[in-house]
Amino acid sequence: MAEQQIIGHQIQRKALRKLLGSGRFPSAVMLSGTAGIGKRLIAKEIAKSLLCEGVGNEQNYGGCGHCPSCHLLTAGNHPDFFQAEGSDKENCDVESLRQLLNRLTLKAYHGKHKVLLINDADCINQQGANTILKAIEEPPSGTYFLLVATNPSRLPSTVLSRCQRWHFDTLSSSEVTELLERNPTFVPNGLTPVEAARFADGSLSSIEQLATNMEIWHEISVALFEIASGDPARALVLAKNLSSDKESLKLKLDLIRLYAREQLLNAVQSEDAGVQLSWSTLLHNAIVAQQLIFDRHLGAGYVLNNLFLSLASPKTTAPASSNARPFLLDEISI
Repeated sequence: MAEQQIIGHQIQRKALRKLLGSGRFPSAVMLSGTAGIGKRLIAKEIAKSLLCEGVGNEQNYGGCGHCPSCHLLTAGNHPDFFQAEGSDKENCDVESLRQLLNRLTLKAYHGKHKVLLINDADCINQQGANTILKAIEEPPSGTYFLLVATNPSRLPSTVLSRCQRWHFDTLSSSEVTELLERNPTFVPNGLTPVEAARFADGSLSSIEQLATNMEIWHEISVALFEIASGDPARALVLAKNLSSDKESLKLKLDLIRLYAREQLLNAVQSEDAGVQLSWSTLLHNAIVAQQLIFDRHLGAGYVLNNLFLSLASPKTTAPASSNARPFLLDEISI
């Protein structure tokens, strides 16, 4: 049963169970929330409920697991279940979407319903979104659209207005730990599930990012430790190195944010106000740096110099004093 494989989101799933059991499930649903928290798994759980031939009450939420439809969906070859990846630009263009939507107009091969799950729907361009809009405005009989998005605001308001929206929160630390204990291959080498969960920030995306970039993570960790120890020269070298490769800069800024968050959590436990201020400032500035560089197109070297030099500044235990006010990149001169 899919329900047993999903961790967290109990309130939303309980409500979905009740809605599906009522027989009044909407034809278009938007599932939104942070990446890596299980939205797609829940969408598949809903699809299994809708396609299950034994569904007739809340007890069969997630599918009965025994009927031919459930077996077909589990095997990945259900003829009435369709998927599209919005982030796949080559296979999710307007023409591909039109062909997929045309297939939904045909009579269901197995059972009464058809389901289209669009993952990363917020990555689809304006033309593609308009194509989907036409379909959900007048859905074929027995057809359901499940849209999964991290940032639904990227979609046209006309699409959003025709979807019943469900938001999913990040996972708790204990839920992430449980998930990692069940799936040890997700845990980066050298870390326990509990330690890895601290980096998760409520989702698996951060852990996956960390696991696949451990060498870069180690280099950044060492450099930030040296800078925080009061080495401005190291700050300038790191800024120069990172700004020279803008293609990987977003990834490295994400890793910097993860490291700053971990150090901030450690500082909170040690009750060191000065260190807390230092790492919380870096965490804030790392987020702003990404906006300044990639959204406002400021020079990466200039922004990163300011980012790392602020970390190298002397620490203080009196953040309330006027002289101790941290430098924030929001105040950067343009």
